[in-house]
Amino acid sequence: MTSCGFPISVVRQARRSGKQGLGRCQTSLSLQPPREEPIYGHIKTSARRTRLQGVKRLLVLCFLLLFLLYLFNYVDRMVVAAIFPYLKVDWGLTDTQCGWFASIVTLMMTVLFN
Repeated sequence: MTSCGFPISVVRQARRSGKQGLGRCQTSLSLQPPREEPIYGHIKTSARRTRLQGVKRLLVLCFLLLFLLYLFNYVDRMVVAAIFPYLKVDWGLTDTQCGWFASIVTLMMTVLFN
């Protein structure tokens, strides 16, 4: 297709036959369908684009904050399991007691912080 929307073969054939209308395919002529009016006609395209970029940034920021919140929550609950060797020595706990302790800490964190 040429810039004016006619197939190349039609333009070449018109040039050979001497027709001026099709032979001079101007670049400014466009046979594309008219653009639909935007949903928000009163807002310019650049303003809409800026607004969407702001919304995307806000969504990414919210996602990152929630990700970090859940990560710290998970790490905080796993700290108890990491200190079990020290608790066993200092408090003289068995593995069963450490398991109960971890369950109680998890339940208390759930009740208090959720």
